[in-house]
Amino acid sequence: MLPAALALDRTGNIYVADAAAQRIRVIAPNGMVRTIAGSGSSIDHGLWVQGGYRDGRGAQAQFSSPSGIAIGPDGMIYVADTYNGRIRRVAQDGTVSTFAVLARPSALAFDRVGNLYVADRTLGMQRISPGGVISALPMSVSNPFGVAVWDRSPGPPVVVASDPQGLVYSVGGSGGVRLPTLSEAGRPIGTPFQLAMLDGDTAVFTDVRTNTVRYLHGDASVLVGGDAREDTYEGGGFRDGPMERSLFDAPMGIIALSDGSFLVADGGNRRIRRISGFDRRQIIDAFQLAELEAPPLQLVATPSPGPSPAPIRTTRAAPTTATATPTAAPAIPTAAPAAPTAVPAAPTAATFPLPPPRNGSRDFRVLYVGNSIIWWDTDWAHSIAGIVERTVDRALPAQGVPRVRVVPIRLQGASVTAMASYLEEIANTGLADAVILHLNDGTVAGGAEQSWVPPAVAALRRAHLAMRSSHVPLLIVANPIPLELGPTEDTWAKLLGDALVPQYLDREDGWRTVLASTDDSAINLWPAFYDELRSPAHRPIFSTDDAHLTDYGRELVGNAIAAELLRLHPWTAAARR
Repeated sequence: MLPAALALDRTGNIYVADAAAQRIRVIAPNGMVRTIAGSGSSIDHGLWVQGGYRDGRGAQAQFSSPSGIAIGPDGMIYVADTYNGRIRRVAQDGTVSTFAVLARPSALAFDRVGNLYVADRTLGMQRISPGGVISALPMSVSNPFGVAVWDRSPGPPVVVASDPQGLVYSVGGSGGVRLPTLSEAGRPIGTPFQLAMLDGDTAVFTDVRTNTVRYLHGDASVLVGGDAREDTYEGGGFRDGPMERSLFDAPMGIIALSDGSFLVADGGNRRIRRISGFDRRQIIDAFQLAELEAPPLQLVATPSPGPSPAPIRTTRAAPTTATATPTAAPAIPTAAPAAPTAVPAAPTAATFPLPPPRNGSRDFRVLYVGNSIIWWDTDWAHSIAGIVERTVDRALPAQGVPRVRVVPIRLQGASVTAMASYLEEIANTGLADAVILHLNDGTVAGGAEQSWVPPAVAALRRAHLAMRSSHVPLLIVANPIPLELGPTEDTWAKLLGDALVPQYLDREDGWRTVLASTDDSAINLWPAFYDELRSPAHRPIFSTDDAHLTDYGRELVGNAIAAELLRLHPWTAAARR
């Protein structure tokens, strides 16, 4: 459901913490997958399992969003049970016990003597000794996501932690230096989430924000998987193939294998992916070697083992590829969400100007009214309005039907009541031949259903009466927001807000009531969104940074609206009676 973290034991077994199925799974070297601990019943259209807390063996045990996993020197499996605030220990027979109590543990890593390093979103970096003593590490991190340890040489271990600001590098877990956020060429190194150390100077990490996997050596960052789009953060999806063509969706956990390949827990695609063929050889900076006195961050390139010496420049021997390894699917736990907050006082209809005049145009004008969901960080060609207009015009015959022109009108911050008042204002102006009213949770108050459904119903009835009296067809559209869906939409923003668990799952019922109350045509986008979320080739609907739609999400909505307009034919006289 949501593979969030990976660990590898000495015999080649891969352990998976599934944060949505509330289960711990193991993939044997022969590819067989089995669940060793965890249970729970699925909710949210089968995209999430209700979490819980219980020690016990196998299916008797319960977890709540297990997000980190590591194998201890004792051969036991240690799990960061995030929303239970505990470190759980799992024996090979599946018996689960509680090892330590923290706050929001999210990632784990061991050093060679058995100290367990924990990235805790609330408490910061923690270290648990083999005897179970917990101590806070004085590392300069804030709300850390990930941790990795390199401890294969004399001296203290290298500890690297990720937080929303980037990476912090520390020797022994004390103090630490924040690594640059720009590469030596001035490009962003990405936003590290989970990471794996390849040596004391080099790491690979997942970047949930840009749906990519990246390699970092010193201040040089290289993309090894995914399609980075720093301007839009919406390059996610699923595609195997060479590095420059592969796509990931909310990649989370990552481990390095002895053959030089990496395994990635591709959370949004519900797959374990392998990245292979990446050539790690690096340039040797001779001047730096002469001047260096081994401070930890003036890192010297270490060539990887191989038949040839390190070249003068970084090279790639063969295309890097990403391939999928099948995993089992089942269910998992939950944290109690905060109650929805009320929408701030919304502008009134008088705040918003009227649509532009028609200037003699005989086109069939459709006003598309809504909040920022209808237009955000886009251009006309990729906007919902542009997609609707283009699709409808292509489907209509060349003669006998007026050209359809869609005019998007964004009523930023407006409630459904203010939007209804706006429609009443424009009803008799002749500025619209048809109206599409797009609603979501940003247009209604929070709280229980009885607090927001009746005002929304009343507002739509007013809008219906105003449009009907003016013989202007009205189409109502409603869509869910990411918090009402599974964990694979808007994942980065959910991780930042500690809101991975789906919330407000009862809101869909309220919107069904609202849409059923109107005599106008209506589009309920919940089924289409859930179908997309369950698709094996799922593409992100929402941006990774906020609750606005990606290009693909706008295409999904635009096609649904265009199909309904083509079914209704509002440009005919019959539809306007």
